[in-house]
Amino acid sequence: MKTKQLKAMEIIEFWRLIEFLNQKAFPIQNTEDRKVQLSKMEEINQNKLTIFEEVTDQQTIKEKIKDNEKLNEQLPITSSDFHIVVGRMQRKIIIDTLYQEFKGKETVENNAENIAIFALKVNSEGLYIKESLRLSPLLWGMTICCHYPDKLKTKLRLEEYYRTMAIIEAKFFPDDEDDNEVTADKLKEIFYYIVNVFIKKYVSTSSENYENYYNKMIYTRFKDQAEYDKHNDILEDHSELMTSFFQNDFELVLNNLNTEEGNYDFVNYVTSLHEESNHTKLEKQRKDIRQNDDLLKEILDPLNGPKGKWPSKYSPVLMQQVAINAYLQNEEKVFSVNGPPGTGKTTLLKELIAHNVVERAALLAEYKYADDAFDTKAFKDGGKKDGGYDNYNRRFYDFKDSSINDFSMLVASSNNAAVENITRELPDYEGLMGGIDSQETAEIKQLFDQRKQQTKLSFYVKTCDDMNKMKKRLVERNDVYFTVLAHLLKHNYDNIGNKELLDEWGLISAPLGKRANLSNYYYQVIEPIIQSITKVEEVNYKEFEKCKKDFKNQYQNVVNFQRFLHESTRINEKKRFKLEAIDRKIQHIYTESKKILNQIDYFNKEKMRYENEMNQYSPTIKQTYFQLEVEENKLLLLKKKTSILREQITEIAKEIMELEDQRKIHEIVLKRFFKTQRLLSLEELKSGLLSLQKDEKLEILVEQKQQEVISKQKNILFEQKMYKDKLENKFKKAHHKIFLYEKEIQKNRVRLRELREDAKNVELESQKEIKVLEQSGTIALGEAFFAKLHDKNTETQLEAQLANPWVTKEYDREREKLFYLALQVNKYFILTSKKVKSNLVNWGYLWKFKKNRDNEFCRFTDNDRRHCFKALLNTIFLVTPVISTTFASVSRFLVDIEEPESLGQLIIDEAGQATPQMAVGALWRFKKAIVVGDPKQVEPVVTDDVSLLMELFAREEFSWYKGKMISVQSFADSLNYIGSFLSSNDRSEKQWVGCPLVIHRRCLNPMFAISNELSYDNTMLYQTAAPKEAVEKSLVFQKSVWISVDGSEIGNKNHHVPDQARKAVTVVERAFEKQKGKADIYIISPFTSVIRGFVQEAKKSSTLKRYGNSLLDAWLDTHCGTVHKFQGKESGEVVFLLGCDASASGAVNWVNENIVNVAVTRAKYRLYVIGDAEIWRKNPSLLVVQNRLEIMRAAKQEIGNT
Repeated sequence: MKTKQLKAMEIIEFWRLIEFLNQKAFPIQNTEDRKVQLSKMEEINQNKLTIFEEVTDQQTIKEKIKDNEKLNEQLPITSSDFHIVVGRMQRKIIIDTLYQEFKGKETVENNAENIAIFALKVNSEGLYIKESLRLSPLLWGMTICCHYPDKLKTKLRLEEYYRTMAIIEAKFFPDDEDDNEVTADKLKEIFYYIVNVFIKKYVSTSSENYENYYNKMIYTRFKDQAEYDKHNDILEDHSELMTSFFQNDFELVLNNLNTEEGNYDFVNYVTSLHEESNHTKLEKQRKDIRQNDDLLKEILDPLNGPKGKWPSKYSPVLMQQVAINAYLQNEEKVFSVNGPPGTGKTTLLKELIAHNVVERAALLAEYKYADDAFDTKAFKDGGKKDGGYDNYNRRFYDFKDSSINDFSMLVASSNNAAVENITRELPDYEGLMGGIDSQETAEIKQLFDQRKQQTKLSFYVKTCDDMNKMKKRLVERNDVYFTVLAHLLKHNYDNIGNKELLDEWGLISAPLGKRANLSNYYYQVIEPIIQSITKVEEVNYKEFEKCKKDFKNQYQNVVNFQRFLHESTRINEKKRFKLEAIDRKIQHIYTESKKILNQIDYFNKEKMRYENEMNQYSPTIKQTYFQLEVEENKLLLLKKKTSILREQITEIAKEIMELEDQRKIHEIVLKRFFKTQRLLSLEELKSGLLSLQKDEKLEILVEQKQQEVISKQKNILFEQKMYKDKLENKFKKAHHKIFLYEKEIQKNRVRLRELREDAKNVELESQKEIKVLEQSGTIALGEAFFAKLHDKNTETQLEAQLANPWVTKEYDREREKLFYLALQVNKYFILTSKKVKSNLVNWGYLWKFKKNRDNEFCRFTDNDRRHCFKALLNTIFLVTPVISTTFASVSRFLVDIEEPESLGQLIIDEAGQATPQMAVGALWRFKKAIVVGDPKQVEPVVTDDVSLLMELFAREEFSWYKGKMISVQSFADSLNYIGSFLSSNDRSEKQWVGCPLVIHRRCLNPMFAISNELSYDNTMLYQTAAPKEAVEKSLVFQKSVWISVDGSEIGNKNHHVPDQARKAVTVVERAFEKQKGKADIYIISPFTSVIRGFVQEAKKSSTLKRYGNSLLDAWLDTHCGTVHKFQGKESGEVVFLLGCDASASGAVNWVNENIVNVAVTRAKYRLYVIGDAEIWRKNPSLLVVQNRLEIMRAAKQEIGNT
């Protein structure tokens, strides 16, 4: 197993312990059940009732259960478990103990919430259920910290907790006793044992209320067995004490990581703050989208954008489109968006929905018949035919192409209000139609107009008649996308027959997760669809065929348009490429010409050298010619001389022969004795001949030598002539080379003129194309645009940020048509599929909303639930593209999906409010997630007790994980390489955030300016519309103000200042008067004690009481609270009620910029800060507020004149 995977497991174990220690408050019975339980009325009009009763000495538990005759008669069936919760202890006691023991300081405000000291379960006979005893996790954690301060790593572990429970259980409920009945005495005995062992040793004696014995037995009664079967398994486990929302998911993930190679991207999320090397690597990859123009160009290529668009006369603005495209192209598991207040996070979500609906429809449209899209799957343990749970509907079906499931969307948040806001806004008909109320969107408006729809759908729905009795009736209405069902989902049994226009346009989203929502969804949506599928088969099949054809044609239109716009984005790029190519050619010509000119220069020099050599060599050749001639003349003279000698020799030889012939015999014989004259002449001639012959030989030798001299001279001359010929050839070649090179130079001059003309034509062509684009309304992403984007003038920046480069109005309209047609394909796919119907029926069986053909609720085995749940859920996603839920509901809702990345897309909203561990189960199950939030708003709620325990037991290597500010958003931001940096008043270093949204449209100034300076480094841009005149007149004051009211707080960490509260009441009274009892004003405070004090003062107001106690109570409940309550909400006016006096400096300093930012940005039009200005000037965040507001001294000036 990899080290990183092991670290991830250790971190999840750490989170698991944190959530275990985060104990629930002492259970409180809901108001409705309490009223029924105490009611004297004879008839109980409820199918189930949760009972809260005290276990006393007077009755056994068994007797107590059977004591109430009315309940026994009307709600005879009891839940399987009876929870007994014992002892009420203020959470503050544990907080104070931990602070005193380890911190040496105090909390800023008392926590008045109570927690249970211990709890257990019994059955209907009052007998203890083994292993159900639970000691307060917080109390146990405090005890361990106090008793084993140096052994927390080994002692503060879940295994140790359960070992302690086993010891206590063995003491009070030994295995060798047959009858472990739980009595009042037994409960007290356990209670005082725990007080003595776990509390008295460590808790200060000044702490109160922990020794007061108190208990509640909690159980549920049902009208009949059917109601029991439906609800018993999902009842809240009050005796578990710990917050169990995420424990099952932690165990699921740990088991998977322990047995196999973990999901790499998921492990990266968990360990994102742990590995320093990971930080360095990520930091190197980060690209600041505010500065990286090339990245902006790449992301905003239309090919990277969605093919569908949510109907609106407006396009997403620049950074919204960047976030949309970047997410769609992101290959990583998690992508984050930094969405400050009022920056259009819902707009971003709508565009992603449109994209997913279109892309899924593209896959569905490939099937001739809807049922062709499914594979048949079988149950195994149902007990009916073929292992099914119904003899008729015994199969379920899964998509053959699993990529269809990739476009399912779950919106999750820790903030229930955020989930409700999304679910309410998406199907809102008035909002949709208002967004397309313009001439240019007239065609789109007609498509979604309920009055102009050409298709009708009919459903059997439950409605009220004139006598207020329920009945089924067939309702037929013009339909956009299951319009009637969308209306019913929100309004339940409203009589829709008389409404011309329904409030919802389509079934685009639904809140699920918790049981009540699932039930409402099933009966208002699924059941009518089941009854309608295949009801009018022929009509629906024809509609399906028509929709598919229309959709495919429109899809191709959009693809073609997208490609055209993609080519448009390349105008500047193509121009640059062409000009660069031309420039490269020009540079090449210049380079080649330079080389050629160098060659010409070289050959000119060579030519001159050859010519000089030839000129210098000519005399040498002439001299050689002359010398040869001289030598040849010498040879001629020698030959002449030799010839004369030869002639002489010949003459002498002739004379000798003649004389020899004349000699007589005696002269021959007697020549030795005497010499005749003739003999003497002959001898003389012979002697002369011999001498001449010698001379001849000598001459011949001289002649031969002369011949050799001449030959040598001839060779020299030949060589000289050859060398001269070579010089002449080289001269001619050099001359020719120069000629050729000069021709090349001339050609290059012509080519340069042509290329310069080409460059001019490229510029002209680009200008023409840009002009055509501008005429069509397209904004090009070029130098001019980036100059505006980076301009220091905010108005110029705003112009660029409000743009959506490359996207035209015509393109938007085509994509909106495609979205509408995709909805129709989706709708008729459902209505023509028997397999969809079968899955929906099985969904009803699975959740026990529907009985099978044998009139039984189906009890699915765990194996069959896990086997079928994903396929059934994806069918629900098919019906309703967007499902929303809270993180607290995810584990139970998706408990049967255990495989990683089994589902499509997860959207995490208000992610800055969620602790990182809250998203573990959801991220494990989904392939892809977009995390939207703002780390500059309210941080996750981590109670002081858990925060302290985290600090104490967290290992040094997990130090990053102890911070109260870390969130799902900060984890996702740390993984996202596309984002930006923000400065902060509360921290020295800049903070990396995900892809930022920057156009603010909620708050007027000074609220916008305060928020922008305080939290966003003045990077936000102001685009808030002024209020309408009627709204302006209804506001309490003409401008936002700081009303400075001094006074003393209650003390003992209660920061309520009565004078300030009374001043706030006068503001509210005026709001009620001006707005006729419908006061759109929030009272927000950093402190719970201040809100409690305000509520008490408000209830004393005779002015407010005139509007009725019920209206006032409702307003106080919904419009007053701490900043956490109002995250994701907005109001026309806000009173920021600070409280505190000079003695509360710790509390004053505790209020950080996030709290102030949220409070300020809840106010759309007016902000009224009430607090002592002098005291709060010491808080740097409130000083920013003071610098932007006029300070009014309430004691000196009447507020009404402000």
